[in-house]
Amino acid sequence: MERFLIIAFYEVFPPASGAAVVSYNCARFLKGEKFLLQLSPSQCQMLPEDGIKLINVDVPQDRNVKKVTGLAWRLPNIVNRIKAIDPDCLIFEGSSWSMYHLALLYLVRAARVKSIIVYHAHNVEYVLRRQKNSFLVAWLTKWAEGLLLKKTDLNTAVSEIDAQSFERLYGTRPILLPNGVDLERFRAVTPEDVEAVRKRYHLSGKLVLFMGLTAYKPNREAVEFLVGRVFPGLITHLPEARLAVIGGDVGYEKAWLIAPGNIPYRDIPAFIAACDVCVAPIFSGSGTRLKILEYLAASKPVVSTSKGAEGLQVEAGKNIVMAEEGDFAEAVEGLLRNPDRAAKLGAAGTKVVEEHYSWRRILADFQGHLTMGRE
Repeated sequence: MERFLIIAFYEVFPPASGAAVVSYNCARFLKGEKFLLQLSPSQCQMLPEDGIKLINVDVPQDRNVKKVTGLAWRLPNIVNRIKAIDPDCLIFEGSSWSMYHLALLYLVRAARVKSIIVYHAHNVEYVLRRQKNSFLVAWLTKWAEGLLLKKTDLNTAVSEIDAQSFERLYGTRPILLPNGVDLERFRAVTPEDVEAVRKRYHLSGKLVLFMGLTAYKPNREAVEFLVGRVFPGLITHLPEARLAVIGGDVGYEKAWLIAPGNIPYRDIPAFIAACDVCVAPIFSGSGTRLKILEYLAASKPVVSTSKGAEGLQVEAGKNIVMAEEGDFAEAVEGLLRNPDRAAKLGAAGTKVVEEHYSWRRILADFQGHLTMGRE
């Protein structure tokens, strides 16, 4: 039986962000003995599914110098954990901590660990840093990201667009490991589950859902756009419309805004099912939007900007509605007023995730690449 160790410099379980959901499901659907090492401020009392052995590394969670230095001091201890587990495959998760992945890579190599080392990039981090950070931060990210892609045994991209960006920036072509969906989790939702969620979160009216960690800049921009530019006009035409935002503090209070913050992972499929239209007005960043895949898995109609749907195998007008800043509100209103069209779009979207974005299929293909790499 293959032994996998997944390394994430953030809290993965229980999942409370898109990155955490991706890392958690990668661990769940790999076939073999699975260990998940995560940063966590406290010992998790819950047990993950599917035999995942959870390892918590306690570091300060504030985004400050204390957290950065605390993690740096713990890297040798993490190497000792890796040596004790002796995995066949070591997977570095996510892109935001590329400097630490790189440092860990050199320490692991120096310790003569024989694992295949995989860099699982959730996005092209340099592209995001270039948009929102200083020149120095962006340059350091590019330097670390480029070395990771060249020094690891195998590296992955979530879409063909990201793979092309990596090749253009660093001269290295990753294999594809798309973001996916646990289809069974969405199929298991019952009408009773939906009704319970409606009562728990006081959901009413014609519900438009945006989902995403609001501390992440592209998601914060999306919330500002929805609250400031889409909904003020929409509610004048449809007074019963409501905007639901899950994923953190939104910083707004409106009569038509429902913002419960972060909700339990188990409630998300039923919460999505309780909504009428789901949206992804994303204008920056890279990678692919897990939120869209989960909307589609719940058979919900989706309105997205072209940037939001970038890298996904969707087709405008057939299984998703594409709209930019000027016509986004009109597109949302059109679906709220036409439930039959909304239902057809939702059903077509579900076929897309069934054909292309099942975690079970995606991880089976990934393990096939690992096997070929050993031969």
